[in-house]
Amino acid sequence: MMIDAHTHVFPKWLEYLTRTGLFFGHLKKLKSSATIDSLEQQAENLNIDKCFVFPLPVVGFSSASNKYIEALKEDNLVKFGCVSKKEEVIKLKSMGFAGIKIHQHFQRTSITRLKGILDICEKEEMIITMHISRNLFKYESFSHDIVSLLKNRTNPLILAHLSAIEHLKDTDVFFDTALRTADDVKQAISLVGSKRILFGSDFPVTDINKELSKLDVLKTVVKEQIIDKNAGNILKQVN
Repeated sequence: MMIDAHTHVFPKWLEYLTRTGLFFGHLKKLKSSATIDSLEQQAENLNIDKCFVFPLPVVGFSSASNKYIEALKEDNLVKFGCVSKKEEVIKLKSMGFAGIKIHQHFQRTSITRLKGILDICEKEEMIITMHISRNLFKYESFSHDIVSLLKNRTNPLILAHLSAIEHLKDTDVFFDTALRTADDVKQAISLVGSKRILFGSDFPVTDINKELSKLDVLKTVVKEQIIDKNAGNILKQVN
């Protein structure tokens, strides 16, 4: 079994806005179409059994993105939504969403509001995936306040792009490999072990196969842990 723990899908009209540069200029060069059909095709070609699917977590577009994901009928999808306040978490839970994606670069959620969202997600046993910094990999000063909120949580927490791994190595937080190099992944394993690392591609920002091939340098048993067992254990915890 293989699980991609970091993918995005959104409607064609929202993809148009990204490709034309009208919004989200850094996403102009998407490697694939962001539609569910494109994701499903790549997943089928690579024998990926499940995908964690995120919306485009941007203020003003989160509702439309959530509705797009809610309407998806494919049974190999683990649905994540985007929220701006804690009251929205309960609604997404009732809609069948398994988790929340928080992207601090786009959302700029205050620490107080973020704590409220995290607390509700913990109570509802929902998965949280977070991108905590404005720079993709840099640990910034404001990240310290966020990191302090993530410690000692009982629900699954995943930090995208192996971010802040040095600061959370002694916790139960998971980290995904999206957009990181093979050397980064090996270093992450040396810090926290393979049981807390998840494969993530960041589709459609990059090609899934390209991201997956970076794990070929790992021993088979370690690779299997990262592409399957760890994410599978998270799903068992919340189902």
